[in-house]
Amino acid sequence: MEERVKSDDLIKTLEEDRIRLQTQLDVVKRDLEERNRDLHKERMRMENMIRHEENYQSKQKLLTNSYEELTKECESLKKKISELEFERDELQKRNQPSSDTNQVQSFLETNSHVLQEVTSLKSTIEQLQQQLQQMNEREKVLLQHHDSNGSTQHTSSS
Repeated sequence: MEERVKSDDLIKTLEEDRIRLQTQLDVVKRDLEERNRDLHKERMRMENMIRHEENYQSKQKLLTNSYEELTKECESLKKKISELEFERDELQKRNQPSSDTNQVQSFLETNSHVLQEVTSLKSTIEQLQQQLQQMNEREKVLLQHHDSNGSTQHTSSS
């Protein structure tokens, strides 16, 4: 019987050990499950961060490409502006002689008009001089006629 009691004690001790170990196992399982959930959450968070990073890098690449294209376009536009300014300056230089030519043309037209006026005035002066000469000749004729008539009248009345 003593063996039976020893056996019962052993069974009881083994059962207590089993229960204690089962409890520890349950605690370890819960801890493991909790750590697995945390690990899964962390994994999801990391995957999400990786996607965000990839998205960010993609956007960064697009922005870099856009920046490079805009920089090239800006340089091209600066060059175009420089060329257009040069062309404008050249056109202004070409138009300057044209402007000078226009001024000369205007001066020549004015000069021609003045010459026509001078010619017309000369003609008028010549006509007036001829008329004056004719009037002077008439006056002489009239004076001679008057003198000859006056002296005959004057002679006949005396």
